[in-house]
Amino acid sequence: MIDHQQESAKKNGWGFVDFFHPMDATNKREQLTDSTFSLTPGDRIHPDNNGHLVMAYLFLKAQGLGNKVVADVNINAANKTVAKAVNCSVLNVVSTAKLLSFNYLAKSLPYPLDTIPRGWGNSKKQSDALKLIPFTDEFNREMLTVKSLSNGQYDLLIDGEKMGSWSAAEFAKGINLAGISTTPQYQQAIQVRELNEERWEIERRLRNYMWMEYDFLKDKGMLFKDNNAAMDSVKLHAAKNIFVNGNKDNYSRARYKSLRDAWQKEMNVLTNQIYAINKPQTHRIEIIASK
Repeated sequence: MIDHQQESAKKNGWGFVDFFHPMDATNKREQLTDSTFSLTPGDRIHPDNNGHLVMAYLFLKAQGLGNKVVADVNINAANKTVAKAVNCSVLNVVSTAKLLSFNYLAKSLPYPLDTIPRGWGNSKKQSDALKLIPFTDEFNREMLTVKSLSNGQYDLLIDGEKMGSWSAAEFAKGINLAGISTTPQYQQAIQVRELNEERWEIERRLRNYMWMEYDFLKDKGMLFKDNNAAMDSVKLHAAKNIFVNGNKDNYSRARYKSLRDAWQKEMNVLTNQIYAINKPQTHRIEIIASK
């Protein structure tokens, strides 16, 4: 099947992403130490949350988007110069013996890795995929590097809130802000993620409705009839068909166009809100010698 798809893509000039071979290779590699490991543990077809992130990783790499930073800042504290500011702007640098501060505006937000299982039947977390792929190194680097700090320990504050403490040597090596879930920009990204989760929950209702129409009702000559006879047929077959039974309650609501229209409006509101709040904001960053 995969060979046929790749051949068809080449023949028609279509884009092609091979998910199977890399994911199969990951399964085989991990099964050398854990025979029960699988990116598709439920039915060998549908990925769990970690598998979905592996797929996203492969898809993004296929688009040539690998190794692009969220932002990369490099400042010399001794002479107050900005050596590097990739995909961001750094202004109003202030430096004293015990303090370095500046205004920071990134052009991107960090990716907020989900740390709880999502979706019916899933048991893995999205963040579990970090054990399998170099997602952070290739797609989620918001680097802050500060050279020439005096030896000692320093607190990192963003908008007046402490994010943690690191040594001068650690700052000189570089801190990945995308790994700190309490930064304002990470918290902003979480809101975008949660809004999209809400949108997805609604979209799933509509997708399940379409499944019922095309996978069950169409063969019975009831495609989009959505009448009492269609509902009776769903109830009748639900006793023996687990898929129909699983979608029965959703169909009992989704068969009404007024509800589907309302769900679409809800999704539009959520999508508009995502684009209203996803713009990176300017933050004041302070690096202060610890007392």
